[in-house]
Amino acid sequence: MRDIEGDYRSAMVAEYESLRRAGRTQAAAHVARALREQYGHEVEPRPAKEPEPVVPPEPVKERADMPAPPENAAEPQPKRRGPAKKTAAPPPAKG
Repeated sequence: MRDIEGDYRSAMVAEYESLRRAGRTQAAAHVARALREQYGHEVEPRPAKEPEPVVPPEPVKERADMPAPPENAAEPQPKRRGPAKKTAAPPPAKG
């Protein structure tokens, strides 16, 4: 069965967005109030409290008795190469 209330709500949200884009703020506020009262849907966000700025924690000073930091296992290991190749001239041809 079709959700008629949901269809009405989505149509009113689309109408609200259209009115806001067109600059018709009074009509948009009227539609927003109807959405809030009839469907409990908030389209105009209420001004929130100003969030407190995030202050990064101060780095801990390194001391001699602190344990060593763990090794970074995420770093790629260097590729190991075989023994060095000889770069001498090729042997003389037999002939």
